[in-house]
Amino acid sequence: MSESYLVRDEDQPHPARPKPKPAVRPQIPPPPIPGTPHIHPIASILALYEEANRQGNCVLTYLPRIAAGACYIYRIDLPERATLSIVPVPGDGWRRAELKGPKNRKVRQPTIEAVDRWLAGHRLSIT
Repeated sequence: MSESYLVRDEDQPHPARPKPKPAVRPQIPPPPIPGTPHIHPIASILALYEEANRQGNCVLTYLPRIAAGACYIYRIDLPERATLSIVPVPGDGWRRAELKGPKNRKVRQPTIEAVDRWLAGHRLSIT
């Protein structure tokens, strides 16, 4: 009878395990459109966290999409407080995807018009 059953697994040779890759923190790229005194690009992870917290929305979950260039987030201060997301349109710049007030409430028409004027000023789609 062999005593090999007494050999512990950790005593057995194992193939070399690859070293784990260091975690890569997503980065927010520069804004595709410059802000204004009332429309502010969310240019850091901390600012994105603060926007989600203050507005009571899930915009922080957009971080992977923002880092990939699939959308960008702006804080709107006037005519009312809101969060804006824009998405790229191939060959047509960027368009408004979502514009929501606190806790994802609808915004008033003057807010929509102010954002649309800003986008139109950059020759971008507004819808």
